[in-house]
Amino acid sequence: MKLAEALILRADLQKRIEHLRQRLIRNAMVQEGEAPIEDPKSLLAEFDQSALRLRELIQRINRTNSTTILDGEPRMWAGVTMPRHRPQGDRLPPL
Repeated sequence: MKLAEALILRADLQKRIEHLRQRLIRNAMVQEGEAPIEDPKSLLAEFDQSALRLRELIQRINRTNSTTILDGEPRMWAGVTMPRHRPQGDRLPPL
């Protein structure tokens, strides 16, 4: 799997987990004597499975980023440094 595909999959899993979390909350709050619309146990199982997949995917992304060299440094440090393409005159406003 390419890094770009992994990042897209990570975003999809994060959205899915948030959606499942909202569904779990909705199904946990029902009127007394009524049954939830969806089975909370199956929702929780799906949530746990998605969270595990996300954790494993993030570990793989981090492993790739820590071993890939970009401009002489590990790729994981690429976002930490200031971009080299930033114009010199581009200053931040005073605080």
